[in-house]
Amino acid sequence: MTGGTDRTDGTGTAERETVAGARETARADARLRRRIGSADSVRVRLDTGVTAPATARRWTGLAGALVSDDPRVPRDRPYAVLGGPGTGKTSLLLDTLVAYLRGGGDPAGVMVVTPSKEAAADLRGRLTDLLCSGGAVGTGRSDLPDYAATGTPVRSVHSWAFSLLRAVAQIRDEPLPRLMTGADHDLLIRSLLCGNAEDSTGSWPERIRPALPLVGFARQLRDLLLRAEERGVGPEQLTELGHRHGIDMWVGAGDFLRESRRVVRLSGSHALNVSELLHRVLDELENTPEGSRILDRQRSTVRLLLVDDAHNLDPASARLLDLLTVPGARTLVAGDADQCVFHFRGADEDYLTGLSADADHRVVLSRSHRLGTAAVTAVNRLGRLLPPSPTRVPVRVPGQGTADGTDPGDTAPDLVVRRAPSATAERLSVADAVRRAHVTDGVDWNRIAVIHALRRTLLSHGVPVKVDPTSVVLAEQPLVSSLLLALDALVRPLTVAELQQLIESPVGGADPVMLRRMERSLAPVTAGTGMRA
Repeated sequence: MTGGTDRTDGTGTAERETVAGARETARADARLRRRIGSADSVRVRLDTGVTAPATARRWTGLAGALVSDDPRVPRDRPYAVLGGPGTGKTSLLLDTLVAYLRGGGDPAGVMVVTPSKEAAADLRGRLTDLLCSGGAVGTGRSDLPDYAATGTPVRSVHSWAFSLLRAVAQIRDEPLPRLMTGADHDLLIRSLLCGNAEDSTGSWPERIRPALPLVGFARQLRDLLLRAEERGVGPEQLTELGHRHGIDMWVGAGDFLRESRRVVRLSGSHALNVSELLHRVLDELENTPEGSRILDRQRSTVRLLLVDDAHNLDPASARLLDLLTVPGARTLVAGDADQCVFHFRGADEDYLTGLSADADHRVVLSRSHRLGTAAVTAVNRLGRLLPPSPTRVPVRVPGQGTADGTDPGDTAPDLVVRRAPSATAERLSVADAVRRAHVTDGVDWNRIAVIHALRRTLLSHGVPVKVDPTSVVLAEQPLVSSLLLALDALVRPLTVAELQQLIESPVGGADPVMLRRMERSLAPVTAGTGMRA
């Protein structure tokens, strides 16, 4: 009896302590919510979203020596890493970086360079996954030492160039430069073109003047000016080329480029577009004492220089990397000349080809870990139809060693060629294949890519479509164009098509059924007036 009473009292005491603890927790939670202005309970959860791969990557030969920083490997010049799609070029760079950090390397001495900001963002994500998974793919270990860095080591070549230019401006105590956005550059060009059209100024041919206010002409002109500036062609050179080859459009474009530069200087703006940024940095680093100081400081810091997708770099980017390459520092340049698809933006694979000429400083990766048998066969057969290239590496499937890198007995349908009788049938065939892959094969939507302008067809068949917002001009994005059209309606009457577009836009919020009801309601009012609802 006494023992039972003791147990009851102990239980009651424990319950009271539990209630008191819960109340104290609730009061602390309420105080925290009042501090941050939240009406809900505060829950903090750290989720890296990383699942370590099942197997670790193992590198052998020269690739393994570069990853492990074997002291027997000379560092007198950069090493070219060559390979087809999915052969592990980027993975080799990442493993080299992680091994460097695990060995106690200074993060400030790392430069990872990509040709674009999109590629840099993707590489940063993969690096984060590696670091969060323990720093070694598939090991599950957490032996990566703690380290701190002042910034990310993975940047686009333009981001590295901009940081060097800002450093030069800081030494001179000048206003810091800023990068001109695509929208700003487009607005400047369109404003100047409208002025040329209204005032009949500029050196444009008479047959072209009616096109000056048009958006399409402004875009084509902007693309021409960017390509010229990427190649270091200024207004005088562009005008001279126009006279030499009898192309009057180039003469007008050269005069327009000179005018736009004067307008920017007179405005007191220190904005630069991406194309002229690299040439401005190269001029500062090579021809000014302040630039030489910044270059020497950067070169003395670099211990590991990694370049990904080098085939998409333009000549100015290659010159900048040559300046930053230091004998004695590990330098790996990865790429595949056959994957250079940005020639229209000034890309040139000569930088990669020149580095790969030395067989002693060349790493060849031929085993594809991404493509299936049929895709490997298609890649190799297509490669044989292209002009000969010293950097081309035939791709093979892991564990297979036939001439095409394939196994004749393997008929996995990873590559299917379909020929449609019409454009409509082609679109429907693609939509059908995408839906079957998701519904029948269980492929997630975000794992499916369609390289074609089929957005409307896919949406009509219930396929969610995600378009890269950077590939669409800001003024043409649906929400922005609707807002601009709504503002335009305040100063001028809209056409019937524009009014319908505004009503069906996110601003109007009407669907086709609601629009039809509106037309029926307005029909009696407009009857006999000659107007159409």
